[in-house]
Amino acid sequence: MELPTSVADDIEQNEDISRVVKVNAIYEGNNVRERVLLTDINGNDVQLTLFDQSPEYDLVENQWYLFQSASGNIYQGQKELRPNFGDLSIEPIDPPKDLLSNVEENENESSTADGADGNLALDIETIQTVEEGELDLDNPNHLELLCIGVGYQPSSDGPIETDVLFREGSSTAAELDLIESLCDWLETREATTLLTYNGEFDLGHIQARAELASQATKQRDGKTVQRVEKLFSQLTHNDLKRPGLSLETVADVPETYWDIYNHNIDPTDWRRTQKELGNFDEDRPLDDPVISGSDIPYFGQEFLTSTKGSPKYRALYEMIYRYAISDVEPLFDL
Repeated sequence: MELPTSVADDIEQNEDISRVVKVNAIYEGNNVRERVLLTDINGNDVQLTLFDQSPEYDLVENQWYLFQSASGNIYQGQKELRPNFGDLSIEPIDPPKDLLSNVEENENESSTADGADGNLALDIETIQTVEEGELDLDNPNHLELLCIGVGYQPSSDGPIETDVLFREGSSTAAELDLIESLCDWLETREATTLLTYNGEFDLGHIQARAELASQATKQRDGKTVQRVEKLFSQLTHNDLKRPGLSLETVADVPETYWDIYNHNIDPTDWRRTQKELGNFDEDRPLDDPVISGSDIPYFGQEFLTSTKGSPKYRALYEMIYRYAISDVEPLFDL
């Protein structure tokens, strides 16, 4: 059987594609069934996302497969595969040795690389509990956790896994569940270093919200707080922040646009308030389609109160997911 030789560069939006790929890892996603990290014959890493309604595929890590009739998805330069409304067929194959020179070289370099200790990364997104004019970013009572972008790279040349852990509902218990999900995610990956950008805020806020949520729920006897403290103490924190510079200034952070999603939310109202308070660039149009960090609390509140599975929920989920991922992936390049 003649195998296809298409690689990541050949992926086009909504176009069918057949590829030979190796399954590197399979992860249970947050709000999705699975995220499958694949490597093609040229050593390129591509992700396959499977939602609850996607067909079931019997995939095994470190096995090579022939993917036929997958569908391409490109968002802000990132290329992915989709199951193509169920048309994707997957067949296990023997390692195609005549096509694997690049992959074998990459794997050998990765396995012999010096300093192969894994790196974790995280970045939080929040919702506000007070009006814009009352907001104090240093007060953990004013900001609750919405979601946490996470990333993992087992070695300096290894594949990068990313995900976004979402809070499921507006309750305090849901926020505490999110923090425990973060602990689960970090604890199940072998790493020595935690990467952040301005992470003193992120780590401090996670710990503070764990304490406040534990007290409010009157449950679990502070076990979540102890778990967070232990976890963060075991990792070497590498804060990559450059004084006075945003992440967008020092790294290639892809922009996320609110106006391409079908959520029927217009941010100009809260942006007008932000501009009146001096918290919005005077030269920036209120209807600028690029999402800022100050937009996320408002979009996030709408997400938490929307009906799960509704078009609005799905649009906000995808939009916030993309925004959160964009603040995590660049950390591995800094």
